[in-house]
Amino acid sequence: MSRWRFHRAVLEEVESTARWYERERAGLGDEFVVALDDVLARLERGEIATSPVPEDPRARRVFLARFPHSVVFVDSGEECFVLAVAHLRRSPGYWLARVSEPDT
Repeated sequence: MSRWRFHRAVLEEVESTARWYERERAGLGDEFVVALDDVLARLERGEIATSPVPEDPRARRVFLARFPHSVVFVDSGEECFVLAVAHLRRSPGYWLARVSEPDT
């Protein structure tokens, strides 16, 4: 994998999700962030398989351990553009417009 680039909305998604989990149980928000960091690191090292996203064949995804979320990204070969850290059952495909957005 190459360098990471994140859509400008991804940070807010991650922070909002971590806050929600933290309200559910102390420390769970941190566990969510650790699970996300772990997936990104494993992707970087090529240790984890990805799957295509049915909504857009250009996008790939990988699932987080213990959490109903996936990292949705496009790998151009030069960089990986993270489109979303998406909940698996809420608003599927909401990130589709981000595929063609040039800015982060």
